Amino acid sequence: MTAIASVMSATAINAMRPKTRPRPQFKSLVLMMVGSHWAWGQCETSIPKLISQCGQYVEGSGPETTPSKACCDVITSLDIPCMCKYVTPDVEKLVNMEKVVFVAKSCGLTLQPGMKCGSFVVPPSV
Repeated sequence: MTAIASVMSATAINAMRPKTRPRPQFKSLVLMMVGSHWAWGQCETSIPKLISQCGQYVEGSGPETTPSKACCDVITSLDIPCMCKYVTPDVEKLVNMEKVVFVAKSCGLTLQPGMKCGSFVVPPSV
């Protein structure tokens, strides 16, 4: 199978996956990136739970979608300022930070305007 055929096959398979779950490569890459930062443990969060419950709401493509109660339960238990310290450029390639703000706001959190999360700065309207 040629490289192009492999990519096309992977694209076709991804297109058939249910849209309600984060794509496996999204999970794997985020786990790999955050797993390399021992400091994430300092934030006392469950990265697998965060990804499984909220990943679909913060992926880069698609419209903003109101998060589920399960996602909000995870989000409201997080130390957001702590986690924001460890958002890398690689994470920002996979996660739409504007969607992160939308999800946090939808779950009832108030994010401080001007707070940095990776290279993203929370806008004043939040």
